[in-house]
Amino acid sequence: MTFARCVSIFSYHLYFQRRRGGMHWVCDSLRKAGWDVRFITCDYSLLTLLKGDKRTAYGEVKGINRLERVTADLSVGVVFTPFHPVGRDRNIPLKLIDKLTSTYPQPKGGVVRKFAHGSDLVIVESCGALMMVDDIRRATDAPIVYRVSDNMRVVRPVPSLLAAEARAVGKADAVSLASEHLARSFLGRGRVQFDPMGLDKARFDAATKNPYPDDGRPKVVISGSSSLDHAALETAARSLTDFTFIQFGAADRKIDLPNLEYRGEVPFDDLVPYVKFADIGFAPYLVRPGFEYQAEHSNRLLQYVYSGLPSVVPMELASPQRPHYLGYDSRNDASIVAAFHEARAFDRALVPRDEVIDWDQVAARLAAVERQLVY
Repeated sequence: MTFARCVSIFSYHLYFQRRRGGMHWVCDSLRKAGWDVRFITCDYSLLTLLKGDKRTAYGEVKGINRLERVTADLSVGVVFTPFHPVGRDRNIPLKLIDKLTSTYPQPKGGVVRKFAHGSDLVIVESCGALMMVDDIRRATDAPIVYRVSDNMRVVRPVPSLLAAEARAVGKADAVSLASEHLARSFLGRGRVQFDPMGLDKARFDAATKNPYPDDGRPKVVISGSSSLDHAALETAARSLTDFTFIQFGAADRKIDLPNLEYRGEVPFDDLVPYVKFADIGFAPYLVRPGFEYQAEHSNRLLQYVYSGLPSVVPMELASPQRPHYLGYDSRNDASIVAAFHEARAFDRALVPRDEVIDWDQVAARLAAVERQLVY
Protein backbone atom coordinates (compact mmCIF):
# COMPACT_ATOMS: atom_id res chain seq x y z
CA MET A 1 0.00 0.00 0.00
CA THR A 2 1.28 3.47 -0.91
CA PHE A 3 0.48 6.40 1.35
CA ALA A 4 0.56 10.05 0.36
CA ARG A 5 1.44 11.22 3.87
CA CYS A 6 3.47 9.95 6.80
CA VAL A 7 3.13 11.18 10.38
CA SER A 8 5.49 10.41 13.27
CA ILE A 9 4.00 10.60 16.77
CA PHE A 10 6.47 10.80 19.64
CA SER A 11 4.64 9.76 22.80
CA TYR A 12 5.28 8.59 26.33
CA HIS A 13 3.01 5.61 25.75
CA LEU A 14 3.57 2.24 24.16
CA TYR A 15 1.16 1.75 21.30
CA PHE A 16 0.30 -1.73 22.57
CA GLN A 17 -0.88 -1.06 26.10
CA ARG A 18 -4.12 -1.46 27.99
CA ARG A 19 -4.48 2.18 28.94
CA ARG A 20 -5.18 4.47 26.02
CA GLY A 21 -3.94 8.03 26.05
CA GLY A 22 -4.83 10.90 23.75
CA MET A 23 -2.06 10.02 21.31
CA HIS A 24 -3.55 6.55 20.78
CA TRP A 25 -6.83 8.09 19.68
CA VAL A 26 -5.08 10.68 17.48
CA CYS A 27 -3.00 7.90 15.94
CA ASP A 28 -6.01 5.79 15.04
CA SER A 29 -7.95 8.78 13.68
CA LEU A 30 -5.03 9.69 11.42
CA ARG A 31 -4.90 6.11 10.18
CA LYS A 32 -8.59 6.32 9.33
CA ALA A 33 -7.86 9.53 7.42
CA GLY A 34 -5.31 7.71 5.26
CA TRP A 35 -2.03 8.54 6.99
CA ASP A 36 0.84 6.11 7.42
CA VAL A 37 1.58 6.43 11.14
CA ARG A 38 4.78 5.85 13.07
CA PHE A 39 4.07 5.61 16.80
CA ILE A 40 7.31 6.20 18.74
CA THR A 41 7.66 5.57 22.47
CA CYS A 42 9.99 7.81 24.50
CA ASP A 43 11.22 7.80 28.12
CA TYR A 44 11.95 4.09 27.90
CA SER A 45 15.35 3.10 29.27
CA LEU A 46 17.33 0.79 31.50
CA LEU A 47 15.90 2.85 34.38
CA THR A 48 12.41 1.84 33.24
CA LEU A 49 13.35 -1.81 33.38
CA LEU A 50 14.95 -1.42 36.80
CA LYS A 51 12.04 0.36 38.47
CA GLY A 52 9.22 -0.96 36.29
CA ASP A 53 6.19 1.12 35.39
CA LYS A 54 2.58 0.68 34.33
CA ARG A 55 3.54 0.52 30.68
CA THR A 56 5.58 -2.62 31.23
CA ALA A 57 2.86 -4.10 33.43
CA TYR A 58 0.05 -3.49 30.96
CA GLY A 59 1.82 -3.15 27.62
CA GLU A 60 3.87 -4.89 24.96
CA VAL A 61 7.21 -3.54 23.71
CA LYS A 62 7.90 -3.71 19.98
CA GLY A 63 10.54 -2.05 17.80
CA ILE A 64 13.49 -1.42 20.12
CA ASN A 65 15.48 1.35 18.36
CA ARG A 66 13.95 0.39 15.03
CA LEU A 67 10.65 0.78 13.22
CA GLU A 68 8.57 -2.38 13.19
CA ARG A 69 5.72 -2.53 10.71
CA VAL A 70 2.68 -4.05 12.43
CA THR A 71 -0.09 -3.22 9.95
CA ALA A 72 -0.23 -1.70 6.49
CA ASP A 73 -0.68 1.78 7.98
CA LEU A 74 1.11 1.53 11.35
CA SER A 75 4.73 1.14 12.43
CA VAL A 76 5.91 1.27 16.03
CA GLY A 77 9.26 1.98 17.60
CA VAL A 78 10.86 2.60 20.98
CA VAL A 79 13.75 4.96 21.64
CA PHE A 80 15.54 2.72 24.12
CA THR A 81 18.35 4.50 25.97
CA PRO A 82 20.56 3.89 29.02
CA PHE A 83 18.53 6.48 30.96
CA HIS A 84 15.71 8.98 30.55
CA PRO A 85 15.17 12.36 32.25
CA VAL A 86 14.55 12.06 35.98
CA GLY A 87 15.34 14.18 39.03
CA ARG A 88 14.08 17.33 40.70
CA ASP A 89 15.34 20.77 41.61
CA ARG A 90 15.13 20.10 45.36
CA ASN A 91 18.35 18.82 46.85
CA ILE A 92 21.85 17.92 45.73
CA PRO A 93 21.18 14.20 44.93
CA LEU A 94 18.08 14.99 42.85
CA LYS A 95 19.82 17.86 41.09
CA LEU A 96 22.75 15.58 40.33
CA ILE A 97 20.43 12.92 38.87
CA ASP A 98 18.87 15.59 36.66
CA LYS A 99 22.31 16.67 35.45
CA LEU A 100 23.31 13.08 34.70
CA THR A 101 20.17 12.43 32.62
CA SER A 102 19.95 15.83 30.91
CA THR A 103 21.73 14.63 27.75
CA TYR A 104 18.76 12.41 26.82
CA PRO A 105 18.16 11.00 24.18
CA GLN A 106 21.89 10.55 23.57
CA PRO A 107 23.48 8.29 22.51
CA LYS A 108 20.36 7.50 20.45
CA GLY A 109 19.92 10.79 18.59
CA GLY A 110 20.60 8.93 15.35
CA VAL A 111 17.72 6.58 16.10
CA VAL A 112 15.41 9.56 16.61
CA ARG A 113 16.49 11.02 13.27
CA LYS A 114 15.80 7.69 11.53
CA PHE A 115 12.35 7.55 13.11
CA ALA A 116 11.52 11.09 11.96
CA HIS A 117 13.11 10.92 8.50
CA GLY A 118 10.61 11.12 5.67
CA SER A 119 7.77 12.41 7.85
CA ASP A 120 5.24 14.87 6.47
CA LEU A 121 4.07 15.75 9.99
CA VAL A 122 5.50 15.23 13.46
CA ILE A 123 3.47 15.34 16.68
CA VAL A 124 5.36 15.55 19.97
CA GLU A 125 3.54 15.19 23.26
CA SER A 126 4.50 16.29 26.77
CA CYS A 127 7.28 13.87 27.71
CA GLY A 128 10.96 13.24 27.01
CA ALA A 129 10.19 13.68 23.32
CA LEU A 130 10.58 17.41 23.99
CA MET A 131 14.31 16.75 24.32
CA MET A 132 14.33 15.24 20.81
CA VAL A 133 13.03 18.24 18.88
CA ASP A 134 16.46 19.27 17.59
CA ASP A 135 17.14 15.75 16.27
CA ILE A 136 13.67 15.64 14.73
CA ARG A 137 14.20 18.98 12.98
CA ARG A 138 17.54 17.76 11.57
CA ALA A 139 15.73 14.79 10.03
CA THR A 140 12.73 16.52 8.44
CA ASP A 141 11.40 19.88 7.38
CA ALA A 142 7.86 18.74 8.18
CA PRO A 143 5.62 20.74 10.53
CA ILE A 144 6.21 19.91 14.19
CA VAL A 145 3.22 20.13 16.53
CA TYR A 146 3.72 20.15 20.28
CA ARG A 147 0.53 18.66 21.73
CA VAL A 148 0.45 19.67 25.38
CA SER A 149 -1.00 16.55 26.96
CA ASP A 150 -0.12 17.47 30.57
CA ASN A 151 1.05 20.33 32.72
CA MET A 152 4.71 19.34 33.03
CA ARG A 153 5.18 21.53 36.07
CA VAL A 154 2.67 19.35 37.88
CA VAL A 155 3.15 15.83 36.58
CA ARG A 156 6.89 15.81 35.87
CA PRO A 157 8.83 18.88 37.01
CA VAL A 158 12.28 17.64 35.96
CA PRO A 159 14.37 20.81 35.43
CA SER A 160 16.06 19.63 32.24
CA LEU A 161 12.71 18.51 30.83
CA LEU A 162 11.06 21.84 31.64
CA ALA A 163 13.98 23.59 29.94
CA ALA A 164 13.49 21.34 26.90
CA GLU A 165 9.83 22.28 26.79
CA ALA A 166 10.73 25.97 26.80
CA ARG A 167 13.09 25.43 23.85
CA ALA A 168 10.62 23.23 21.96
CA VAL A 169 7.83 25.78 22.20
CA GLY A 170 9.90 28.24 20.19
CA LYS A 171 10.78 25.65 17.55
CA ALA A 172 7.38 24.00 17.07
CA ASP A 173 5.16 25.14 14.22
CA ALA A 174 2.18 24.97 16.58
CA VAL A 175 1.58 24.47 20.28
CA SER A 176 -1.74 22.65 20.61
CA LEU A 177 -3.60 22.96 23.92
CA ALA A 178 -6.93 21.74 25.17
CA SER A 179 -6.87 23.99 28.23
CA GLU A 180 -7.31 27.74 28.04
CA HIS A 181 -6.02 27.88 31.62
CA LEU A 182 -2.79 26.14 30.62
CA ALA A 183 -2.53 28.16 27.40
CA ARG A 184 -1.87 31.32 29.39
CA SER A 185 1.62 30.11 30.26
CA PHE A 186 2.45 29.66 26.56
CA LEU A 187 1.15 32.97 25.20
CA GLY A 188 3.91 34.99 23.59
CA ARG A 189 6.26 32.01 23.51
CA GLY A 190 5.01 30.17 20.43
CA ARG A 191 2.19 29.73 17.93
CA VAL A 192 -0.61 28.63 20.26
CA GLN A 193 -3.82 27.01 19.02
CA PHE A 194 -6.75 25.73 21.06
CA ASP A 195 -7.74 22.14 20.24
CA PRO A 196 -10.15 20.61 22.76
CA MET A 197 -9.82 17.07 24.00
CA GLY A 198 -11.67 14.48 21.95
CA LEU A 199 -13.87 11.55 22.85
CA ASP A 200 -14.80 8.38 21.00
CA LYS A 201 -18.44 9.42 20.93
CA ALA A 202 -19.47 6.53 18.69
CA ARG A 203 -18.76 4.04 21.48
CA PHE A 204 -20.98 5.96 23.86
CA ASP A 205 -23.70 6.26 21.24
CA ALA A 206 -23.56 2.50 20.65
CA ALA A 207 -23.99 1.61 24.34
CA THR A 208 -27.66 0.76 24.87
CA LYS A 209 -27.76 -1.62 27.84
CA ASN A 210 -27.90 -0.19 31.34
CA PRO A 211 -25.57 -2.30 33.54
CA TYR A 212 -26.95 -1.00 36.84
CA PRO A 213 -29.61 -2.72 38.94
CA ASP A 214 -32.95 -0.92 39.10
CA ASP A 215 -32.82 -0.45 42.87
CA GLY A 216 -33.61 3.25 43.14
CA ARG A 217 -30.15 4.12 44.46
CA PRO A 218 -28.28 7.01 42.76
CA LYS A 219 -25.26 5.64 40.86
CA VAL A 220 -21.97 7.58 41.09
CA VAL A 221 -19.18 6.64 38.68
CA ILE A 222 -15.48 7.41 39.13
CA SER A 223 -13.92 6.83 35.72
CA GLY A 224 -10.22 6.53 36.45
CA SER A 225 -7.81 6.48 39.36
CA SER A 226 -5.04 8.95 38.52
CA SER A 227 -4.48 11.67 41.15
CA LEU A 228 -7.28 10.15 43.22
CA ASP A 229 -8.15 11.88 46.49
CA HIS A 230 -8.95 8.84 48.63
CA ALA A 231 -10.07 11.01 51.54
CA ALA A 232 -12.71 12.81 49.45
CA LEU A 233 -13.94 9.49 48.04
CA GLU A 234 -14.19 7.97 51.50
CA THR A 235 -16.04 11.00 52.87
CA ALA A 236 -18.58 10.86 50.07
CA ALA A 237 -19.20 7.11 50.25
CA ARG A 238 -19.29 7.01 54.05
CA SER A 239 -21.68 9.96 54.29
CA LEU A 240 -24.02 9.08 51.44
CA THR A 241 -24.98 5.54 52.34
CA ASP A 242 -28.00 5.59 50.01
CA PHE A 243 -25.72 6.24 46.99
CA THR A 244 -23.73 3.54 45.16
CA PHE A 245 -20.17 4.48 44.16
CA ILE A 246 -18.32 2.55 41.41
CA GLN A 247 -14.63 3.27 40.84
CA PHE A 248 -12.71 2.13 37.74
CA GLY A 249 -8.94 1.99 37.33
CA ALA A 250 -6.05 0.65 39.33
CA ALA A 251 -6.48 1.23 43.06
CA ASP A 252 -3.38 1.57 45.22
CA ARG A 253 -5.66 1.77 48.25
CA LYS A 254 -9.14 0.38 48.80
CA ILE A 255 -11.73 1.63 51.25
CA ASP A 256 -13.95 -1.08 52.69
CA LEU A 257 -17.49 0.27 52.52
CA PRO A 258 -20.62 -1.62 51.41
CA ASN A 259 -21.69 1.07 48.93
CA LEU A 260 -18.25 1.46 47.28
CA GLU A 261 -17.31 -0.95 44.49
CA TYR A 262 -13.88 -1.26 42.86
CA ARG A 263 -13.91 -2.60 39.30
CA GLY A 264 -10.19 -2.19 38.52
CA GLU A 265 -8.77 -1.88 35.00
CA VAL A 266 -11.36 -2.86 32.38
CA PRO A 267 -11.54 -2.52 28.58
CA PHE A 268 -12.90 0.84 27.48
CA ASP A 269 -15.99 -0.73 25.93
CA ASP A 270 -16.84 -2.30 29.29
CA LEU A 271 -16.44 1.04 31.06
CA VAL A 272 -18.61 3.08 28.69
CA PRO A 273 -22.09 1.90 29.77
CA TYR A 274 -21.22 2.43 33.45
CA VAL A 275 -20.48 6.06 32.65
CA LYS A 276 -23.34 6.59 30.23
CA PHE A 277 -26.04 5.23 32.55
CA ALA A 278 -24.74 6.67 35.83
CA ASP A 279 -26.54 9.47 37.63
CA ILE A 280 -23.52 11.49 38.74
CA GLY A 281 -19.89 11.67 37.67
CA PHE A 282 -17.30 12.08 40.41
CA ALA A 283 -13.79 13.42 39.78
CA PRO A 284 -12.07 13.49 43.19
CA TYR A 285 -8.76 14.90 41.98
CA LEU A 286 -6.11 15.63 44.55
CA VAL A 287 -5.91 19.38 45.01
CA ARG A 288 -2.38 20.49 44.24
CA PRO A 289 -0.82 23.55 42.58
CA GLY A 290 -1.33 23.68 38.83
CA PHE A 291 -4.00 20.99 38.53
CA GLU A 292 -6.70 23.46 37.48
CA TYR A 293 -6.13 22.67 33.79
CA GLN A 294 -7.97 19.38 34.36
CA ALA A 295 -11.26 21.29 34.11
CA GLU A 296 -10.77 21.25 30.32
CA HIS A 297 -8.25 18.45 30.00
CA SER A 298 -9.70 15.57 32.00
CA ASN A 299 -10.86 12.63 29.88
CA ARG A 300 -13.09 11.40 32.69
CA LEU A 301 -14.85 14.76 32.91
CA LEU A 302 -15.32 14.73 29.14
CA GLN A 303 -16.93 11.30 29.44
CA TYR A 304 -19.28 12.65 32.08
CA VAL A 305 -20.23 15.68 29.99
CA TYR A 306 -21.00 13.66 26.86
CA SER A 307 -23.09 11.31 28.99
CA GLY A 308 -25.05 14.27 30.33
CA LEU A 309 -23.91 13.75 33.92
CA PRO A 310 -23.59 16.51 36.49
CA SER A 311 -20.06 16.24 37.85
CA VAL A 312 -18.85 16.59 41.43
CA VAL A 313 -15.36 18.14 41.39
CA PRO A 314 -12.98 20.09 43.63
CA MET A 315 -14.10 23.71 43.71
CA GLU A 316 -10.89 24.74 41.91
CA LEU A 317 -12.31 23.10 38.76
CA ALA A 318 -15.77 24.65 39.04
CA SER A 319 -16.75 28.00 37.54
CA PRO A 320 -19.85 29.96 36.51
CA GLN A 321 -19.06 28.96 32.90
CA ARG A 322 -19.46 25.31 33.93
CA PRO A 323 -22.54 25.13 36.17
CA HIS A 324 -22.68 21.36 35.57
CA TYR A 325 -19.46 21.07 37.62
CA LEU A 326 -20.59 21.07 41.23
CA GLY A 327 -17.64 22.14 43.33
CA TYR A 328 -16.64 21.16 46.86
CA ASP A 329 -14.00 22.21 49.34
CA SER A 330 -11.78 19.17 49.79
CA ARG A 331 -11.04 20.27 53.37
CA ASN A 332 -14.73 20.38 54.30
CA ASP A 333 -16.70 17.13 54.59
CA ALA A 334 -20.05 18.92 54.63
CA SER A 335 -19.13 20.68 51.39
CA ILE A 336 -18.48 17.33 49.68
CA VAL A 337 -21.86 15.98 50.76
CA ALA A 338 -23.65 19.18 49.71
CA ALA A 339 -22.11 19.00 46.22
CA PHE A 340 -23.65 15.55 45.71
CA HIS A 341 -27.07 16.74 46.74
CA GLU A 342 -26.73 19.64 44.29
CA ALA A 343 -25.69 17.22 41.56
CA ARG A 344 -28.65 14.98 42.34
CA ALA A 345 -31.01 17.91 41.80
CA PHE A 346 -29.20 19.33 38.74
CA ASP A 347 -31.11 19.48 35.44
CA ARG A 348 -29.18 17.11 33.19
CA ALA A 349 -30.56 18.85 30.10
CA LEU A 350 -28.21 21.75 30.98
CA VAL A 351 -25.04 19.65 30.63
CA PRO A 352 -23.42 20.91 27.37
CA ARG A 353 -22.85 17.51 25.76
CA ASP A 354 -23.14 18.96 22.23
CA GLU A 355 -19.86 20.84 22.77
CA VAL A 356 -17.83 17.60 22.92
CA ILE A 357 -15.87 16.83 19.74
CA ASP A 358 -14.51 13.47 18.63
CA TRP A 359 -10.91 12.41 18.05
CA ASP A 360 -11.27 12.58 14.27
CA GLN A 361 -11.84 16.31 14.62
CA VAL A 362 -8.84 16.70 16.92
CA ALA A 363 -6.62 14.76 14.52
CA ALA A 364 -7.81 16.87 11.58
CA ARG A 365 -6.85 20.06 13.45
CA LEU A 366 -3.35 18.74 14.14
CA ALA A 367 -2.92 17.51 10.58
CA ALA A 368 -3.82 20.96 9.22
CA VAL A 369 -0.78 22.63 10.83
CA GLU A 370 1.59 24.04 8.23
CA ARG A 371 5.32 24.65 8.39
CA GLN A 372 6.07 28.19 9.48
CA LEU A 373 8.46 30.14 7.29
CA VAL A 374 11.90 30.63 8.85
CA TYR A 375 13.58 33.91 7.96
